[in-house]
Amino acid sequence: MTSLLATAIAAHHAGRLDQAEAGYRSLLAAEPGHPDAYKYHYNLAATLQGQGREGEALEHYRKASLAAPPAVTTVGLALAQLLCGLGRPAEAELEFRRIIAVQPRDAAVHFSLASALQTQGKLEEAEDSYRAALEYRPGHAPTLVNLGTVLQGQGRLNDAAAVHRQALKAEPDFAPAHVNLGAVLQAQGKMMEAVKHYRKALTLNPTSAQVLFNLGTAVQTVGWLDEAVRCYQDALRLAPAYAEAANNLGLALEAKGHLHEAAASFAEACRLQPLRSQFHNALGCCLYALGRRDSEGCRDRARQWLAAHPEQPIARHMACALLAEDPPPDQPPAGYVRALFEGFASSFEHELLSIGYCGPQLTAAAFARLIRVPKGDLAVLDAGCGTGLCGPVLRPYARTLTGIDISASMLDHARSRGLYDILQEAELTVWLKDHSCAFDLIAAADVLCYFGDLGPVLGWLAGALKPGGALTFTVEQASRPDLSHVLAPHGRYFHGERVLRALLAAHGLGIAHLFTTNLRYENSQPSPNLVVLAVRS
Repeated sequence: MTSLLATAIAAHHAGRLDQAEAGYRSLLAAEPGHPDAYKYHYNLAATLQGQGREGEALEHYRKASLAAPPAVTTVGLALAQLLCGLGRPAEAELEFRRIIAVQPRDAAVHFSLASALQTQGKLEEAEDSYRAALEYRPGHAPTLVNLGTVLQGQGRLNDAAAVHRQALKAEPDFAPAHVNLGAVLQAQGKMMEAVKHYRKALTLNPTSAQVLFNLGTAVQTVGWLDEAVRCYQDALRLAPAYAEAANNLGLALEAKGHLHEAAASFAEACRLQPLRSQFHNALGCCLYALGRRDSEGCRDRARQWLAAHPEQPIARHMACALLAEDPPPDQPPAGYVRALFEGFASSFEHELLSIGYCGPQLTAAAFARLIRVPKGDLAVLDAGCGTGLCGPVLRPYARTLTGIDISASMLDHARSRGLYDILQEAELTVWLKDHSCAFDLIAAADVLCYFGDLGPVLGWLAGALKPGGALTFTVEQASRPDLSHVLAPHGRYFHGERVLRALLAAHGLGIAHLFTTNLRYENSQPSPNLVVLAVRS
């Protein structure tokens, strides 16, 4: 058996893994109860892992771990590292903790445990483990950088910056420290400092697509669009499948006014990651802008987009809007509104404020016509609440304030306001069917423009009101009052006043006030909206 073991080890060292595997298997078959059988399992696992057979390797690492003496930690470490590589950090965590119980002063194991904890989102525990690693290996730059990323993940940006600076003091040319410090500085709005560190990282690692991308985002924020374009183009040359770089290149080109090139870049991002609604939304917005300069070019690109992604709801709806199909569809395709706002949530409020959006103010003015002094005693629904912009004006009326939206990401922002008693993710009409006569007031600011035929949704809104309850909403005004609904190139619907009045009457909603005003600016031009206050009879 000694010669068989020596032969297997020699084959292993020589890289003849199939021969080594056969030898270790023979040893295990001949001496399954041998005191050193755990070594055979361990070596067999290593040969299997070397052949890319991780599942089989995992089985033998586990057997080795169970049979090895407690003081032998090499086996457990290999098992834990394989589990990490297989994307099973919770199991790896248990193995790392077993090793630490035997070797509490091993900095590398504390580091690995911290990484497994960080992967699971256990940031406070990960911080403790990185600090333990630093206790036994002070000034270790990779550990400091990872600790900094954990602190940044906790929102402790000043602490994160300080730790990254410690890493650079220990190792001034450690590129990851420059990259991560740049990211923290960027999050703090210190763009020029961020640019400095990204550029230093790029000199240290000139072939890093990630560093080029980060630098591109920073200089783009500063307004240095030419450099941003170069960064994203260089990143794509290094990593042609880098969808985020293609999308950001589109944004930079669009900001420079190069709309055809921008559309091509957005289309490439959609091709690379066809499920990313954010990329499709960016392409739709770009084509909308392009249509005002080159209507035929816009239509050509819209046709190409739809042909490439016929089932993607944003592509389907926006292509229909840009191609001006007649008659317009009664409703957007299923999933369109959710996909649109899931990709729009992070920038939603900034973009609305930049175009003079005044939905909350119009909502407040409408309800003030009925209730001069709010008493906080009503059941109020914010229908399509989005990020909760109307929450502050609705809260004074509410005993209970409920917000409904189709986008989970938008609701996360609304939740952070702390104004709503109930927030639920749901499709509005489906949800309203189960809430008959439940509300005294309902607001739907800038919501019904995403419905074509308003008949069904107005019926369900009316049904959700208590008798005498009030509904206020806005819709974009069609050019002719007798038009039911028109799908505009921006993807929202216009509605005619005469048809709207008839629908309200049909659903038992008496008009208390209806007027036209500007809700936002569209292409620097006022966007006339009908503002309606109606009361259920």
